[in-house]
Amino acid sequence: MRKRTGWILGVALVGSLLGNAFLLDRVSKWQEAWTEQSLTTSVVERLYKQSGADTSYKSVRNVVARELGEYEETSAREAGLDWPGPSARVIVIDGTKLIFDNGQYAGSKADLPAGLEHWRGNDPW
Repeated sequence: MRKRTGWILGVALVGSLLGNAFLLDRVSKWQEAWTEQSLTTSVVERLYKQSGADTSYKSVRNVVARELGEYEETSAREAGLDWPGPSARVIVIDGTKLIFDNGQYAGSKADLPAGLEHWRGNDPW
């Protein structure tokens, strides 16, 4: 009986350790994604201030090109966004998508690491 109890406690301990290691890994990845998003948002806000509050696609694109150099331009569909209307354009900076509809800023979308999508909530994008 003692041998069986010891075996059950050992299995429970190993299961608990593995579960905690998994949760620690998930929290670490979430914190990294949150930090990256905060830094990118800070850069974007600085870019908006430098654009003279002109949040048009053309103005933001010019400021991003001048200040950061590396960025990607694409359509909402090509960026994997389910955006209504064909006129939506996207500027991608370090995984963050700046969305412009009819030439005006409409919002942003962070790119969370794989396995963390369930934390994004009811986001339609």
